Amino acid sequence: MSETTEFEAELSRREVAEYLRDLADEFVDEEAPMTVPVGNKEVTLRPSPTVSCETTVTERSPMIGTDKEEVVVTLSWSPPSE
Repeated sequence: MSETTEFEAELSRREVAEYLRDLADEFVDEEAPMTVPVGNKEVTLRPSPTVSCETTVTERSPMIGTDKEEVVVTLSWSPPSE
């Protein structure tokens, strides 16, 4: 079974930086589960000691349609066995 929790909001650059710092802090203790805030909900995850990190940057020219830039960071892992 797969469950996805999503939340989207407009944030200031400062708020984005704070959110990413808080998320990074959750990865520091390799033994503890991490808590990820998603809107008004918190999701508890159990990252493995090694995490796959993929970064994608997209730059779209106004000649192609909309002038837009996007950064997507994908973190994935298999939770450790209990």
